[in-house]
Amino acid sequence: MRKKKPFLFFLVTAVLVSLACTRSASTPMPTSVLPTQVQVQSQGDVNATATALYQMRPSPTPLPVKVATPLMLVTTQPTSPATPQPSPTPTPLPVVTEVAPTPTATPLPASHTVPERYTLHWGEHPFCLARRFNIHPDDLLRANGLVRGQVVYPGQTLVIPKNARPFTDFAPERARRPHPTTYTVRPGDTLYSIACYFGDVWPEDIARENGLPLTDEPLTPGTQLRIP
Repeated sequence: MRKKKPFLFFLVTAVLVSLACTRSASTPMPTSVLPTQVQVQSQGDVNATATALYQMRPSPTPLPVKVATPLMLVTTQPTSPATPQPSPTPTPLPVVTEVAPTPTATPLPASHTVPERYTLHWGEHPFCLARRFNIHPDDLLRANGLVRGQVVYPGQTLVIPKNARPFTDFAPERARRPHPTTYTVRPGDTLYSIACYFGDVWPEDIARENGLPLTDEPLTPGTQLRIP
């Protein structure tokens, strides 16, 4: 009896092992296996396991596709070149001509009046005044303390005496040259010197006859003057 117990033990053990193997072979694999539950049994199952994991991953949610809005092409017409505007014509400035100051002119008297005092101009002398004013030259010299042949100067003032003798008591003719006539101006001539050249002519009359101002300025040589 003791020899049969070991045999029965081994027999029971063998039956149980056989049942276990049969149960393992007949039991199917669960259909849903998470990636973490897959067991790789051998090196040959690596590819199959990787394929199974790729097939079991969830499909990615497709991203929304943005449709680009078509751009509107704006066609611009070529701009015609601007018409050149004419340049403004500059207004010329008025030319200002400087006018030389007119020498102060002595107003012409309405009638000849012999003055009480007279200032000599260039080219004048006492005998010239005696002829012009019709007074005796000796009376004129005496009134001013002068003698014949004494030098006088332009700008010197002479007293013209009243109640003097006429010039005809000294000489029959007051005029030195005949007039009316014409006269050609020589260099250095003035209205006063030309009046003395003719003797009894007043410079105011020469100025009035020729439309000239009565001044001491020398006249233009070659000018034709009318002597009244």
